[in-house]
Amino acid sequence: MDEVYFRAAKSNGLLLSTLVALAILLIFAVFGVVLLTGGNMTGIVLILIPLCIIFFTIPFSIKGYRISENDIRIIRVGKGKVFPIKGLKSVEIDPNAMNGSLRLFGVSGFFSNIGLFINRRLGKYHAYTTDQKMSVVLRFKNKIIVVTPCNPQKFYDLLKSRPPDAELS
Repeated sequence: MDEVYFRAAKSNGLLLSTLVALAILLIFAVFGVVLLTGGNMTGIVLILIPLCIIFFTIPFSIKGYRISENDIRIIRVGKGKVFPIKGLKSVEIDPNAMNGSLRLFGVSGFFSNIGLFINRRLGKYHAYTTDQKMSVVLRFKNKIIVVTPCNPQKFYDLLKSRPPDAELS
């Protein structure tokens, strides 16, 4: 099987929350510059903190997903994640998979929704998402992952069409 790439779905809500967060961080940075020009060294902190937040979150931004014969790859701006298909037990399209979720660790609404979450439907799970309405739930032996490819049906069909030795039910 050749590798198949899926762009990450983009939601208007994620775009809006990212723009609002960037605007707020920019306001802090501008205020820092104003303080710094007035001789107040606190301005350095107000400039550096927003820049650090931006530069430390961008590498985790989800660009897409790649399915190959042996694995599923989460493509990010920085280093991606790889999950062997051999351990994949099931796959389902579920636009409501993340409803009622509580973030245990990660980032939500700033470039992507990534990290460890929990809800009643899935229990603990890892999210690598950009548009919750396009959610595909991947159940592995030891973890559950939610992804949001731009074409969930094609993503699902590709994984379901795997040979019988792939352990996918």
